[in-house]
Amino acid sequence: AIISRTGYTGEPGGFELYVHPDKAATLWLFLLEEGKTLGIRPAGLGARDSTRMEAGLPLYGHELAGPHDLLPCEIGYGGFVKTYKPFFVGRSAYLKRMAASRREMIRFRAVEQGARPFHPGDPVVSPKGICIGFVTSATVVDGRPLGLATVQKGHAEIGGRVGLFPLPRAEKGGNGPAKAPRDLKAGDRLPLHLEAEVMT
Repeated sequence: AIISRTGYTGEPGGFELYVHPDKAATLWLFLLEEGKTLGIRPAGLGARDSTRMEAGLPLYGHELAGPHDLLPCEIGYGGFVKTYKPFFVGRSAYLKRMAASRREMIRFRAVEQGARPFHPGDPVVSPKGICIGFVTSATVVDGRPLGLATVQKGHAEIGGRVGLFPLPRAEKGGNGPAKAPRDLKAGDRLPLHLEAEVMT
């Protein structure tokens, strides 16, 4: 097995274990048995997501690349791309996009306890109601929605406020928004924005 501290949950004791797939189940059961006295318990993706969002760490396909085609320099990880090197594949395209970028990443937490949860793709608005970005990842921690969003530069002041619209889902378990505005009828529910605070 290879054991490395390359995990991205933000936990100081986070490790990744690389083992042959044929041995994975055996290792899993062994760790659960041997760790019983230390209180070891299995945790799923929800626990992993909450710890990485609490630490403000990106996930490929959400904060990196993904539907918003985000670059490392737009999410606070530009230092990992060594643009001072004279050549690497994609360098000129990266520098061009970096110079034109007007986006940055925020970590936010709903002000209201027990607010409706957010989902990737939900709009983020300025205090004046102007759309400034979109949620990229979200979860609920201690009864309050918490997450990451890409926003236009100038809206990432720590302690600042933004509005988020948890869009209604098309159906239970659906991912898309419900109705287009032109299809609304009396009695349909519309989202109200929820206030969130920009965190470090």
